[in-house]
Amino acid sequence: MTLPDAPIRVVVRADSSGTSAIFSSALAAVSPSFKGRVGASKTPRWPQGFLRGRGNEGVAASLKQTANSIGYIEASYAEQNKINVAQVENKARRFVAPSIPESARALATSKFGETFDLDAADPTDGYPIVGVTWLLLRTNMPAGPKKEAMKRLMDWILTKGQNINQTLEYVRLPADVAQRARTAVQSQLR
Repeated sequence: MTLPDAPIRVVVRADSSGTSAIFSSALAAVSPSFKGRVGASKTPRWPQGFLRGRGNEGVAASLKQTANSIGYIEASYAEQNKINVAQVENKARRFVAPSIPESARALATSKFGETFDLDAADPTDGYPIVGVTWLLLRTNMPAGPKKEAMKRLMDWILTKGQNINQTLEYVRLPADVAQRARTAVQSQLR
């Protein structure tokens, strides 16, 4: 591949986002310099001169309108909008593009803490820039039909609901993590 002899324009999120948190956490995990200068955050301290867009839509629009640009957006958004993606070298020394199988491989080689916080800073294999979606629940819900419905919904999300993840361009939780979460929900939503 021949690249043009021209400056590269970097496009980042202008707003606070989970995408920025996941992307900056992955970069901070492999670069102490990045960690110190920019940091891992929903609002990283990007250098001056970077182009900024609101949401995936804003970043994508800037990428399409700006020659020699590079940026980050959610993989499913890139797929849905036919936006080119880069392959990234992972810890196993493989260059991989974002995909359901590679993201699943990364989650399978990542550590989940006791509170299900994901240490996906540098998975041993798969696409190295991954994250999870959170759902916060009130643990002291009053007894009654709403509480029982919430328990059933959570059980469905962590079991049969996992079957629809790929159709939504998301990855299933590793089976052991989903089971741990089910146990936690059932014991904490008393």
